[in-house]
Amino acid sequence: MHKRVTFYFFLFTFFSLFNLSFSKDRVKIDSLLTQVHLAKQDTEKVNLLNNLAQRFAESSDGGGPGSYYIDSIMYYATKANELATKSNFKRGEAISLFKLATACYYKELFKEAIDYILPAIRKFKDLNDQDNVALGLNNLGYLYGQLGNQEKALDSYFKALPVFEKLQENFETAHCLNNIGLIYIDQKNYEKAKDFFDEALKYSELSGDKRTKAMSLNNLGIVYKKQEDYEKALDNYLKSLELYETMGNKKEQAVAIGNIGKLYFSKGDTTKAMEYYEKALNIFQEINSQSGISLNWGRIAEVFERESKYDDALTYYNKALLLNEKMFGFYYELNTSYLIEMANSYSKKHALLKALQLNQQAIISVDSTFRDTSVYSIPGSINKFSSNYFPEALLQKGKLFHDYYSNYTHNPRDLKMSFDTYLLTSALIDKIRTNYKTESAKLEEGKTAKATYEDAIAVSNELYAVTKDKRYQFYTLEFAEKSKSMVMLELANETKARRFAGIPDSLLAKQHDMKLDLTFYETQLEKSKSKKEKKDSIRARDYEDRLFVLKEKNEELMTSIEKEYPRYYDLKYQTKIASIKDIQKSLDNKTAMLEYFVGDSNLYIYTITSTDFAIYSCKKDSLLKSKVNDYCGAIKKAETEKYLVSSKELYRELMQPVEAGISGKEKLIIIPDDILYYMPFEALVKNTAVQDKTDFSKLNYLVKEHSVVYHYSATLYLKSVVNKPNAPVAGNNLIGFAPVFKNETGNGLITAKIEALDTRNNQEPILRSITLDGKKFNELPYSEEEVRSIVNGFNTSNHPSVAYIESSATEENFKQNAPNYTYIHVATHGFVNEENPDLSGLIFSQPKDSTSKEDGILYAGELYNLDLKNTDLVVLSSCESGIGKLVKGEGLLALPRGFLYAGTPNIIYSLWKIDDKHTSELMQGFYKNMLSNKSYENSLRAAKLAMIINPQTAFPKNWSGFVLVGK
Repeated sequence: MHKRVTFYFFLFTFFSLFNLSFSKDRVKIDSLLTQVHLAKQDTEKVNLLNNLAQRFAESSDGGGPGSYYIDSIMYYATKANELATKSNFKRGEAISLFKLATACYYKELFKEAIDYILPAIRKFKDLNDQDNVALGLNNLGYLYGQLGNQEKALDSYFKALPVFEKLQENFETAHCLNNIGLIYIDQKNYEKAKDFFDEALKYSELSGDKRTKAMSLNNLGIVYKKQEDYEKALDNYLKSLELYETMGNKKEQAVAIGNIGKLYFSKGDTTKAMEYYEKALNIFQEINSQSGISLNWGRIAEVFERESKYDDALTYYNKALLLNEKMFGFYYELNTSYLIEMANSYSKKHALLKALQLNQQAIISVDSTFRDTSVYSIPGSINKFSSNYFPEALLQKGKLFHDYYSNYTHNPRDLKMSFDTYLLTSALIDKIRTNYKTESAKLEEGKTAKATYEDAIAVSNELYAVTKDKRYQFYTLEFAEKSKSMVMLELANETKARRFAGIPDSLLAKQHDMKLDLTFYETQLEKSKSKKEKKDSIRARDYEDRLFVLKEKNEELMTSIEKEYPRYYDLKYQTKIASIKDIQKSLDNKTAMLEYFVGDSNLYIYTITSTDFAIYSCKKDSLLKSKVNDYCGAIKKAETEKYLVSSKELYRELMQPVEAGISGKEKLIIIPDDILYYMPFEALVKNTAVQDKTDFSKLNYLVKEHSVVYHYSATLYLKSVVNKPNAPVAGNNLIGFAPVFKNETGNGLITAKIEALDTRNNQEPILRSITLDGKKFNELPYSEEEVRSIVNGFNTSNHPSVAYIESSATEENFKQNAPNYTYIHVATHGFVNEENPDLSGLIFSQPKDSTSKEDGILYAGELYNLDLKNTDLVVLSSCESGIGKLVKGEGLLALPRGFLYAGTPNIIYSLWKIDDKHTSELMQGFYKNMLSNKSYENSLRAAKLAMIINPQTAFPKNWSGFVLVGK
């Protein structure tokens, strides 16, 4: 189940415009009433009536401000408004509109509240009262957020925020920052939300307001829970609850208690969750908070559903639904959630038709313009739907109809209905991805989307089997493609968009400079966070402050560019997936493409040649991940018996089903998925029966039959072919880098702060990893011979090339000179940061003084700022340069992605730590073959075969670690 926490803490700012000391004492309210009767001037009477409304708004008996006085607020604010309008008292009229909006807010009549706030803001603008304009905008943003209009909400908040900051209104600034952060949570942009909550906490501490601080802590708890950091989430929740208890505000105590229950529910502890939900419910019932009661009924229902007590769950969902309808009407977002969960409970009770009917009601509840109650009807458009639950409702409908077809009707109409629903869901996912502005938010969306695509593939495959209509077969590949590297595809589109959208050079330069600054401070922040010294924590706080400002400026700039240059927007978000026909046109008759989709339950293998297209599907082996790990681990550790067993098993699962389709093909283009990104297919062996088990040269490795190229998706592969056809060697040149790190040169002394590196003290053979004492880098003696030999080969072949060796192999020289060369070869240490892939990197010669503007580490994040459109091939002759963080629904986040984004279509990288001598041998062989006019894949294959012939280097550890991604 997926349920968004909708009862976030917020503060709807009360519009107090007079410096009076308000009290709950009824005597003072009576005193104000007396003053109203005695007042002779209309303006005086209006001010007193507005003060009365404010007094009632701030009255409290433990249930929250104004809980039992809403009618009084409305009565006196209306009187004030009528008199102010009659006497043309503009300020009094604007204030009374604020009070009326406050009353509507307490009644949770958000549209009506907006109708009051908008004219109030206009009147304060006319009066040049910027403070109250900002107050109005902040509250307008909250109301738009409650109605699901996040774009208008953010627009209002960002108009209010600079005014609060300029006026040094710490209290209001903290509230505005919190409200912005909550919008980003809804958009799954958790890092950005955390940035705003951290800023809000700072301003709340400056303001000295406990309630604001508690709200900020609670919101930090929410974002940590979303990131599944439950320890930090609970710590922030408990701190928030403690503050609310000291203030005696029962409503917000109940909200905090409920959020703690939600945390335990997320951890799978339903007993603890129920305990906290019931505590929260008791408080909400005590103070008669109807929305709080409804919310916790829904949460209690969740617990019953998790415990398979479906009748109890349905009882509580129904109670919550009826109460919500009474308060807010049918078209309310939380109603959609309850209807979805009720449908889920009926599905578990095998009442699928009832489940489908409730699901249809859920879809209808998203928007009042769609009212078709037939379960065979779906909305014709997704443009008007903004509910967070709409994708979930559509996904559920697709699953229900698939189950209905499979288990009951066997009617193709039901299977077709499932397919149509998934098709609409896919379009909605595309729209959602476009709306998200940051990579982290898009990656989060991709994680949840992959499950949708797996279901859609299964339905399409079944529909093809029933109808024999090839369209459905083609759709299976489209869905598989949409589950891979869509963020990377958008990045590739952005590069094209910048070049062809007519954006002025000055604006592009501004964008580039801002990206450089962002990369710098993000890298410095991560490095300083890994230090424990006080000075580094102070420095980290400074970097956070700078980054916060930079990120806002960058988002503002990008939004402006997208609005002012529609062509840029169109090109950037053009997510057209490669068609079977286009892929086939790109393949010659000697090439086959194999695309894998590894789902939670199923494995699909697509075989595409210039003339044929076939799909193989089977249940996924539950041991697939462990088999791949065994295979890779056995190669790296030279565990021969384990390798022979795992290699044969993986060949049987991954290659044997498609043998007929690739028979006679010289070249394989492999699009891996999930755990398969980590394995070299070239080392798979069909038959491991050999007479001499110490002679691995006799094994029939896959590489003996095929050259192999990898890519992240068929769509990205096709883009690389179309955008950059193969260039001839003639006229091309190479630049090589080998820092070597000799002791006598001193360029291996570590001057950069590289806490991400793993320092281990290994013996020979020398590995391309950080293996010494953390003070100097391990020497790579064969890397100098490797680069000099390669460069000499190019120069001898009349292709002028250059080598940067030892101290000249600096990061600065790389950035300045590498973009001018067709081929780039880097022989150095590489390292991986799987938690933060942007902090993986390549190590260059270390700067010997503090005047250098570079730190000697080329981080992955920096690659996105390079322009390598003139480079056709990058060879990373370093350890683990292709390893990174595996993200479900996107793929592997590693160094090669950065080079592809920078414009290089082909990259050779390593999958593990490589012996220095054997790396040098393989690389020299590769370039020798390339200079004899062999293609990249055939050059690499020939170099590997040369090592296989020699029994001393035939084991895959020595040659299979380097692979080619490209065309």
